[in-house]
Amino acid sequence: MADLFPAGLDEPVDEIETISVDGEDVDTNDDQEIEVEGDVEDDGGLEEDDEAVIEEKVIDPEELSEKLLEIENQLGAPNYVQKLEVDTKEQTAFLEKYGDFLGLQPSEKEDNVLHIMASKRPVSPFLIRHILANHKERMDDRDNARRRPLTVAIEVRKELFIKTVLESKYDDADLERILGVVSSDMGNGIHSAIRNGLDPQLIIELIGKVSDDVLKAKDGAGCTPLHRAVEYERCTAAQLDVVKALLQRGDSALDQKNHARQSVYQYHFFKRPREEKTTAKPVLPAKPRSTNISQPQGSSALGDKTVDGRGKKPVYEMEDPKKRGQETLPGQQQPHGNGEFALRRAGTFRQDDGVKDAEPKTPISPANYQANVSRKTTVPGQPPPTRPPIAQTKSSSSTTKTQRGTPKRVVKMMAPRITTVAPPVSKEFADQIAKEVKLAYLRSTFKNGHRNHDTAVEFLYGDRQSKHICFNLLQRDKPLGQKSLARGSYSRFEFDTALQFVAVGPISVHKPGEPVNPERGRRDMVTLFEWLKSKKVKNIIKVIVEDSKDPYHSDEAIVEALRHFSIEILDWSKPDICPETIRAACKDARELLLSWSGLNGMLIAWAGVEGLANMASLTDIHLRQINNLESEDWTTKKLDDFEKRLKNTRDWLNAKRKISAEKTLGKGKVVDMPPITVHRPRVQVKADGLQPLEGGPEQSKETVIKDHQWLEIMDRFASGIYTLPPDEIIKSVPDLPMDLKRDVRICLIDDGVDTEHKGISERMDGGRSFGTYTGDEYRGMAMPFYDSTTGHGTLMANMMVRVCPYAKIESYRLDTRRGDDQRIHFTAKSAADALEYAVKQDFDIISMSWTVKQEMGVDEDNSKDITRLNDALRQAVNKSLVFCSAPDTGDISPEELGSYYPVGSGIKELFRIGAAKADGQAWPQAGGRNIVEYILPGHDVREKKGEEVVQNDKTLKSGSSIATALAAGLAALMIHVVRMAAMHTYELKKDKSNEANIIKLHSLSSIRSHATMRKTFNNMTRSKTYVHVWNHFNQNGIDLRTANEVEDPTAEKWRIIAELARDIVSSKNINDPKSAGA
Repeated sequence: MADLFPAGLDEPVDEIETISVDGEDVDTNDDQEIEVEGDVEDDGGLEEDDEAVIEEKVIDPEELSEKLLEIENQLGAPNYVQKLEVDTKEQTAFLEKYGDFLGLQPSEKEDNVLHIMASKRPVSPFLIRHILANHKERMDDRDNARRRPLTVAIEVRKELFIKTVLESKYDDADLERILGVVSSDMGNGIHSAIRNGLDPQLIIELIGKVSDDVLKAKDGAGCTPLHRAVEYERCTAAQLDVVKALLQRGDSALDQKNHARQSVYQYHFFKRPREEKTTAKPVLPAKPRSTNISQPQGSSALGDKTVDGRGKKPVYEMEDPKKRGQETLPGQQQPHGNGEFALRRAGTFRQDDGVKDAEPKTPISPANYQANVSRKTTVPGQPPPTRPPIAQTKSSSSTTKTQRGTPKRVVKMMAPRITTVAPPVSKEFADQIAKEVKLAYLRSTFKNGHRNHDTAVEFLYGDRQSKHICFNLLQRDKPLGQKSLARGSYSRFEFDTALQFVAVGPISVHKPGEPVNPERGRRDMVTLFEWLKSKKVKNIIKVIVEDSKDPYHSDEAIVEALRHFSIEILDWSKPDICPETIRAACKDARELLLSWSGLNGMLIAWAGVEGLANMASLTDIHLRQINNLESEDWTTKKLDDFEKRLKNTRDWLNAKRKISAEKTLGKGKVVDMPPITVHRPRVQVKADGLQPLEGGPEQSKETVIKDHQWLEIMDRFASGIYTLPPDEIIKSVPDLPMDLKRDVRICLIDDGVDTEHKGISERMDGGRSFGTYTGDEYRGMAMPFYDSTTGHGTLMANMMVRVCPYAKIESYRLDTRRGDDQRIHFTAKSAADALEYAVKQDFDIISMSWTVKQEMGVDEDNSKDITRLNDALRQAVNKSLVFCSAPDTGDISPEELGSYYPVGSGIKELFRIGAAKADGQAWPQAGGRNIVEYILPGHDVREKKGEEVVQNDKTLKSGSSIATALAAGLAALMIHVVRMAAMHTYELKKDKSNEANIIKLHSLSSIRSHATMRKTFNNMTRSKTYVHVWNHFNQNGIDLRTANEVEDPTAEKWRIIAELARDIVSSKNINDPKSAGA
């Protein structure tokens, strides 16, 4: 907007003693004197020391108030502001008359000229520019509600005022400071702009003036501006640009949670209507009140939490009315009371008499006071709001007495009710906004050091992860059949529509019926990505495919695999991949990681006109050199040429786009494609092979040894009970309680589980990873819970399912580090993270076949995480049966044992397990014998024989971790037996029977409790701590096998299970102390 005031008027002019209001002269004090300190010489000259003093004119506060009132009346005169904007003579006259008063600070809580235009009178861009150029300090004056002029303008939607300030030369630092001021519980200026529904383009301009600190600030409910921007009632087409602007300017708000502990993404869905609707009414902007200039501003809705002139309450009621409008500088503490503010959406607009309106009354826009003043802030693609000029109405010619006792002319601004066209809100726009926020967070996990897969899961789902956000097969080295994807454990995976990454190692994926022809190139990834497409995946931030060895995937296969997805980072390691293939496979990519053989021809192709410069979103190319055919100098020169050629091509394409667009769209409509940064090749270091976990399965030589009789008994019983699938009763008994329909749930916290291993794949029920890669290449990516670092977790799952074939297991994968002994150990942080998360789920059993050692040295101190782990253990034992292992360190002192967690935590409700040899004696390598309560087979354990063998490795295994898994499996089996007996009771319709020995639902609750399960284990122990299974499971296992020979095998098997359940939960078992019964 051009400067309208004439040159030479920047300096204050002599004061004018009369003004004209509505065409009538109004008298002022004619004989006003200006007091000047210091002596004035006769010739009118000033001494040097007096020059600074003369500018500080002392004017009587009452006189200043009168002049400000005259200015207010003058601005309210019909068509005066319009004339002032275009008539230079009028501008000169105005400044000659009032110039001295524009720069003076009114008395406390009194409006200056900027306040007057921001709240009560039409906006004069000319006056705003003049004041900001000569008296910018007036922008810091406060009104009676302690608000600055810009704050008021935002609250009442004086968009022309705001736009003029933005277009003026007002300092950006001052603007950020004012916008960053927190006003009571309503937040800062950006909060207010969003909440009050300013024009989206104007909000975006304001966002561009502030830093990330302002954008992550919270209002009284703990919400950032981004929280407010994604509220469902604001989800319009234009609001998507506002959300993008907030994320682009600074995304620290993504790390903030409100007082309800909701992330921005969770808050968006919390604010969605409970009933799915395709459209919803948007929150209409706040309505400016009709204003009487003689009324103190604090009595209006702008000054406190009252009504807006028609009795309507504000949309959000969050704070004490006395605090409304109070401003606090960023960093200062606000009075929050108890720190919580109940947000109540005004579903209907209410009058003071309590009568509902069928529709909300349409707000009056502050811009309506500017008749014939053009606005240029209409959102592209949306109809401009209907804001006709408002005719101003004079009040009667009566005068009223002000607080100072001086008669003043009262001009009351009234406006007729008008209609404002609000942009439509819809689920479609809401979905787009939610997707933008989700993708922004997922992208940031590869750039932001403190964000990763785990924090992304928490951001999206909180404590209840419902879908997976990645698929990681980097470590898998076995072939993967389509059957595994369609019907194996992977088939039960539910994915978000947007994934953080998909990473695939050098595996083959065979599709039945598809011939393998190496001469034509591989097609494995086509099958895998078709499966992901069938799982409704649409966006993938990063794709990693190991394809560095011949035979490679064909170009056709790469395009066919990826073309259905929006991919932002591609790392497909096929050497010298064709640029046309890349463009066809992932045209929206922002980053490419390319394997380069060293051939200059590929660099020329990548940088050519039909090459990578044509990818509009591309910003980074990372080169990975796999061959070194040329000298270092030659390679450097060719890379220099590649960068220059790529830049020139990009510049040429940008110029071409502009010329083409100007012919059809006009100038200024095309945004340049971003420059492309080339990251030169670097040497990659491969990680050493991983060593076994501490306490993991020890690999011993094949030995001729008597097998554990304990395992033989349990294998036989498990095979028998496996022939009684619970699904048959669930289908036949429609009114079966939900608790009986649910399988026994075990949380296995370990190093992951290969969920495709035979015998356990059907029993795996998802999981979560609490470990992420630390190297730059895979930074922020989660290690897969469905694969195992060392095979330890897979073996633990195998042992659990071996004992209880119907248990459902969730795999929680921990982070690992290499210790001084070069063995792999779990980190205390990931252990605490995993257990804290597990406590919030509904598990019957939590099994931890490992220990972490407390470290408090200079180089390493994990004491804070150990404290977290200990706290989580105390919560866990109140909800689940928790099993943990003794450290396999040999005999150690009680003091040292206390540094191993969980076993050394001192929490009595834990089931502490050690390893036993085949003869029932404790394995000497198992430490902590003084605190270990139960020992089970854990030395030289052979895997189950027959067709259900899980691992190809047939060596014997040793460790307390194995004993712990068997103990958890035994507890799960006893719960399952009682559950089955209770189900049978319902099947026989005896659930109402008063028979003493009937197993019912309360029996299941009892066996799940810590007290009952401990007494059950106690009654099974002999030789101090060895858990014997002969009494309960030996004969019953034999009977289940021979039941196939009787007339009704199924009925006989149910009888055996019912009797066993009664033995497990019998009064003797529950009430007797540890017995020596066989």
